[in-house]
Amino acid sequence: MNIYTASLKALLVSSMFVLSTHDAQAIDPQILPYQHIPAFKGKVNSMGSDTLANLMAFWTNEFKVMYPEVEISLHSEGSATAPPALLKGIANIAPMSRKMTANELNVFELKHGYHPTPIKVAIDAIAIFVHKSNPLEHISISQLEAIFSAAPRCMQSSRIHYWRDLIETDIKRTVIDVFGRNADSGTNGFFRNLVLCNGRYLDSMQRLPGNASIVQAISNNPNAIGFSGLGYKTSGVRTLAILHKGKATLPDNIGGTNWEYPLARYLYLYVNKQPDKTLEKSVYEFILYVLSKAGQTTVELDGYNALPLSVIQQELKKIAN
Repeated sequence: MNIYTASLKALLVSSMFVLSTHDAQAIDPQILPYQHIPAFKGKVNSMGSDTLANLMAFWTNEFKVMYPEVEISLHSEGSATAPPALLKGIANIAPMSRKMTANELNVFELKHGYHPTPIKVAIDAIAIFVHKSNPLEHISISQLEAIFSAAPRCMQSSRIHYWRDLIETDIKRTVIDVFGRNADSGTNGFFRNLVLCNGRYLDSMQRLPGNASIVQAISNNPNAIGFSGLGYKTSGVRTLAILHKGKATLPDNIGGTNWEYPLARYLYLYVNKQPDKTLEKSVYEFILYVLSKAGQTTVELDGYNALPLSVIQQELKKIAN
């Protein structure tokens, strides 16, 4: 879907005041501000992750305000759409909520002679959501596998079908309604790899195309559980802490590089940078903006975690002209 609509533009413009007044205490004070350059023409064509849809909309809106002659096109059908779009030149920025697979990298290299460049732009957590009325406080990785997997293989645990196996309930046969992302989603692949050991999802899992639709479905269903990017949390759902190494950890405020929450991850923008050649100006300046103090403040405002300075410095080296 093309999300760069007039209504979205109006929403994002109104949010600029919030951005300007935000107390960015979570942002490393040493992250540099973006250095505005004279106006130029160019294109930012983005295709990829649904998880990054809101962030890309915010970032490109802010970029468009500074550079009104830059053309913006955003499509956010899922991370699986990013590699072929970058490969074919349909997109010059490919947002992904996971790393490209070896096959995706090899296909790109076969055509271009080199790999695409991944740029870390934010820290996210895949949150486990339940209805706001659900009393469950925490859950383990093995329990998640037993709920979401068709045939558990990581922990060799038995399938969990009913809420009575997790919490005390007066309804003895309350079935757990399971929600997850569709196959095009990077979140789907990340969760399947980490929680299911690349196993098969439960056949009855309701596979939805977007993070927001999963959170909405769970907010309307007291018996539901599902996974989604933390940035899509609403008042109708709760996040569960995950038991890991003897500690129950919530996904909120991950920060830094030493993550205790086991479902934390980086979010990426992939670009086609030829070795020893400069990126096109619109892409180069856009990434500089995303990795600037303003761009990382937007990350925090959208419910994700800003990158630490050390990671930003590493990523900037990848696009150095």
